[in-house]
Amino acid sequence: AGQFVDARIEVETLRRAVTAPVAAINRGPDGAFTYVVDASGTARQVPVSVGLQWNGWQVITQGLAGDETLVVGGQSRLGPGMTVRATPAAADTAAPT
Repeated sequence: AGQFVDARIEVETLRRAVTAPVAAINRGPDGAFTYVVDASGTARQVPVSVGLQWNGWQVITQGLAGDETLVVGGQSRLGPGMTVRATPAAADTAAPT
């Protein structure tokens, strides 16, 4: 009586899925987007389509190739074309395998 169990069932394995930290995904009037930083340190807004979310990571179904540098903090002070200084992500934010 009053007992329950949490269960997790693997339904599908996504191979070669592009993922991004949930913190990098923003929502605007036109949908989801992220800021990508190019080699010169310039940020640009990129629209993305998102899929499943798991353990702090978001599957990106459209908009990113997977090799981009993304902004994961301070987006409220950022606008397209602004220059940013990229710093490596913390070790505990490594992408899922």
